[in-house]
Amino acid sequence: MFIVNNLDELEEVAKEISINYIKKFNFLNGDIGAGKTTFVSFIAPLLGAVDTVISPTFSIINRYRTKNSKDIYHIDLYRLESIGELEMTGFYDLIDNDAYFFIEWADKLNLLDEFKSALQINFDVKNGVREITVI
Repeated sequence: MFIVNNLDELEEVAKEISINYIKKFNFLNGDIGAGKTTFVSFIAPLLGAVDTVISPTFSIINRYRTKNSKDIYHIDLYRLESIGELEMTGFYDLIDNDAYFFIEWADKLNLLDEFKSALQINFDVKNGVREITVI
């Protein structure tokens, strides 16, 4: 578990995860405002992103190009209610790409049942301090 008190520490956690834990599918779970999108904004450049990270809350899927041709897909499932809605976004057309996937709210649609080897990054905020657990 990582304890995060500020943005500098969150950036260090992103660096640690990018080096030692990263997988193709990375599920980010936690309440609104827990730091999921900010985390992606720190880890994406470490993975070579050349595009600016923005919240995919309304677009659902954002694609960030990288220097090394291994794109990053940043996906927010908060507004989706079913796997059928996820299918309509084109998500399943993307998963065979050589890319990294950062999926916020993956627990909402129980994606772990389908992507059992995904890295789970859980964000919990208690008294203004973030606890980040990597599973």
